[in-house]
Amino acid sequence: MPVAESGTTPMTHAVAPSALAADAEAWARCERMGLSRELEEPSQVHSDNDIEQRRRRSGLAEIIGPVWEAFSASSSKEQVMILTDPFGDVLWRFGTQNALKDADGIGFVEGAAWAESSVGTNAISQVLRTETASLMSGEQHFAHSHQRFTCMAAPITCPASGSLLGILDISGPRATIGEEIISMVQFSARLTAGLLRAQPKDHSEGAHLRVRLLGSQPAVSTAGGPWAEIPLRSAEMLAMLASRRRGWSAAELTSELYGDFGLTGTVRTEMHRLRRHLGDLLLSQPYRFAEGLTVDSDVGRLEQLLTEGDLGGVLDVYAQPLLALSANERILQWRGWLDQQVEQLVSSAGSDSQRTRWRRTEMAWDAELEMPA
Repeated sequence: MPVAESGTTPMTHAVAPSALAADAEAWARCERMGLSRELEEPSQVHSDNDIEQRRRRSGLAEIIGPVWEAFSASSSKEQVMILTDPFGDVLWRFGTQNALKDADGIGFVEGAAWAESSVGTNAISQVLRTETASLMSGEQHFAHSHQRFTCMAAPITCPASGSLLGILDISGPRATIGEEIISMVQFSARLTAGLLRAQPKDHSEGAHLRVRLLGSQPAVSTAGGPWAEIPLRSAEMLAMLASRRRGWSAAELTSELYGDFGLTGTVRTEMHRLRRHLGDLLLSQPYRFAEGLTVDSDVGRLEQLLTEGDLGGVLDVYAQPLLALSANERILQWRGWLDQQVEQLVSSAGSDSQRTRWRRTEMAWDAELEMPA
């Protein structure tokens, strides 16, 4: 459910909701994003089909049910258990009948985006920022509609790599939920971690690749491991692979990236270098990502947010240009398209503060589009 600001605490520390104060910096951040404290629902709710696909990719589908069963057996209070993906979007929701009805009243439903840019500062949004547990109660919430709740959220991480898999949140009426919510989340988080460790390690669709293409330091991360920087030319090819799932032949990639005077040998050399990082995650004939591989790229996330019209999320993600050091014509066109799409969204739906925020980015320095007053 909603969450509190400034109340990030280690899972081993019991912090009373009354001991936590509202986070002025977080609230100011929400206001700069154009959010109102009168909001009553999230600005974005994803489709059932989108959420179902994310559930399958999450690796948590077989775990969340048993966790809720164990939790509900140990507590008789009116409360809701939420599990989000690494972006704060609600994948699963369980709870008592009255608590679910209360959650419906603020749009705390499956598919809802619970990041700060969508609903204001809350426990889940704090975990997204800090990757540590967060407790939020009453007036600590940014939105007035959330203030009747007390919420505790904690990160769920991969036992092998420590990467963020999602966020577990337990919320209930402020009048009946107290410090015991901390131990409830601790218990649920430990149970989740134990079930994850017990899962078979040879899932055919468990591979996960993260790709960083925005900015001047492109990098990849496999299986939730640390980021490994890659050369610019390799990043350009990886960007092309991410843009078309069916893949590219060596000749197609050569033409797309280097024009009529390019050499297929250059592409093959760069692909060989990429395989040092990706191994069998990258296939050839045509060059493409392996079947069942989950690929999460920052530019892919940006394009999804643009499609959804989520300007707050766009401005959070789009802080640097696509492959900022690339002078490749194909990348330049893609970069220009992204800038144009963002400008159009800012022009049509942006608040004054969001327009100002966009104008201050290097992507907008050369923009010629006239913004409405």
